[in-house]
Parts: sequence; C-alpha cells; structure tokens
Amino acid sequence: MANPTMVEGGTTETFRPGNIQARLLTDIARQRRSLSTNSTVRVVEVSATDERMIEVQVVALPRADDGSFSGRDSLRTFLLTTVNWAEKAFTFTDTDGDAFTVRYWDESFELVEDQKDVFSGVLLFRVEV
Repeated sequence: MANPTMVEGGTTETFRPGNIQARLLTDIARQRRSLSTNSTVRVVEVSATDERMIEVQVVALPRADDGSFSGRDSLRTFLLTTVNWAEKAFTFTDTDGDAFTVRYWDESFELVEDQKDVFSGVLLFRVEV
C-alpha cells in the first residue's frame, strides 16, 4: 500500500494511508445547464468528454505534521498557498500507487474536528483531461 501524496512544483505532502482514502467517482457528463424564465431546463452546451472526479475521504488526520507525514495544517496550506484552490493542477497519488493530475474542486475547505486536534471530512478533486 502506497502512501498518498500531493505534489506541485517542489512541494510534496505525504500522508498515512489510513488518513487519506480515495475513490474514483463515476464519470460525469459535461453539460452547462440553465433555467429559462419559465423554469424550463435548457442544456446550453454538451461535451463528448466526461468529467472524472476523485472523492478523497480524510479520516482522523492530525492537526500538525509528525515528522514524516503531513497533517491538516499542511494539507490546508498546500491547497491554499501552493495550488491556490483550483488555480493550479497538481499530482495526486492514491494508496494503490496510481497517479492523477488533479485540481481541487470544492468550494471551501471543510474538515471537522472529531476530537481535539484530529480532523475528518471529504475533499473533491477533478481529474485533468
């Protein structure tokens, strides 16, 4: 089992396999949808290429780094400062050792503090085509 990692430029964040668990979601059709004035759904644009997403389950992630593994604060700094949320793509390697070029695809960074200095939640990454 590989250690999950996130890499962009010279910055690498490495996590314990138990703290970061990823699963590839079913492909999502790319469509821009809108509502007309009478609330009728209108598909504005349809693309032949599907969007692929990775759902990352964060489980019992400690607040701080413990030497060789990253914690919640480093993860947040990586997403906020290194890749600036969705601005830059980065490489995500899952526990199977499969590497994907992804972008952070959530509107916010929400990990819940389950107990003192231990965080859990879900992150969403979009696989770049």
